[in-house]
Amino acid sequence: MADNLFGEPIKKDPNLTTLVVNRLREAIANGSLAPGTELSQVEIADMLQVSRVPVREALKQLEAEGLVLSRPYRKTVVSFLDSNRIIEQMEIRKALERLGLAHGIPRMTSVHLTEVEEILAQAESDGIVHEEWTQLNRMFHTQLYAVLDWPFFQGLIDSIQLNVGRYLRRQGKPVFREAVANREHRAIVAACRAGNIEEAQRLMDGHIDATKMGLLKAVESIDSGT
Repeated sequence: MADNLFGEPIKKDPNLTTLVVNRLREAIANGSLAPGTELSQVEIADMLQVSRVPVREALKQLEAEGLVLSRPYRKTVVSFLDSNRIIEQMEIRKALERLGLAHGIPRMTSVHLTEVEEILAQAESDGIVHEEWTQLNRMFHTQLYAVLDWPFFQGLIDSIQLNVGRYLRRQGKPVFREAVANREHRAIVAACRAGNIEEAQRLMDGHIDATKMGLLKAVESIDSGT
């Protein structure tokens, strides 16, 4: 970790731990910190020009999210995901999103769904790069459930997306399914507009299952070195 992978040093802020968490989480999500990378508290603190206390607390939070792994008497490392962990997290995400749709659809207004569709329109723009699409994909799943005002629930979904999303890259190249995902998102929103909870849940299940299969193929490819 000789280079500064986390951007500019963090200025004094009352919530330093959250800022450190966000910097590290983003570096892991975008692949700057690859699975297996050792994370030195001293180096991270020096790069961000903060004390080791917020770094230590940030690593604890990221471990709870499954993004890093702490090993006794050794440095913390960016975690790997195997097939079983992917299945576990995607099945949890599927259950969460079914819950969100069941509680959220009765509260969704036309104005709210129009805001969601504006995110989809950006994701469908010509020339959009994978990193931009990934951010918009996360925004879609966040905004869809904004009517619930359930920050813990949304944090769980976002954490899973960040964790498994690292494996939608194969040897540094994204595994693309953006066009298909955009169509799936449109169908989900249409079911929400119709107030059809069961149909929206069915479509979301299929959307997440398709993503899960892409992730499993990516991990299989990485493991086999192809």
